[in-house]
Amino acid sequence: DAVLLQDFLPGREYAVDTVSKNGQHKTAAIWNYEKISTTTTSDDVDDGAPQNQPFVYSCSRLVSGDDPRHPAEKIVFYVESVLDALGVKWGMAHTEVKVAPDGTIRLIEVNVRQHNANFAPMCQACVGSNA
Repeated sequence: DAVLLQDFLPGREYAVDTVSKNGQHKTAAIWNYEKISTTTTSDDVDDGAPQNQPFVYSCSRLVSGDDPRHPAEKIVFYVESVLDALGVKWGMAHTEVKVAPDGTIRLIEVNVRQHNANFAPMCQACVGSNA
């Protein structure tokens, strides 16, 4: 028998969609996962995520690279470093990270695949392009 434990990671959760060609990574989109508490109606949240309480995902919001509420440049640098460390050179990747209130970025997962959603209509609605 075994038990697997994972630290609770406070902060905002992001999904980063990238495409790589010969080791050069390009970020297609950064999404902020918004969460709602299932146990309280108060504003008991920390950086957009309920803390130490049950929650449900409310929505994913496309993050603008120049929005000061989101450290997009740091997230992109971190994700590209992770892809380099894993030896990802070609294709799409979907990486999820959390940014703690102190700015520390922690890896949640990396998947060498496209965003697990019907991505084209989402992009068309948000940015007017689905390429």
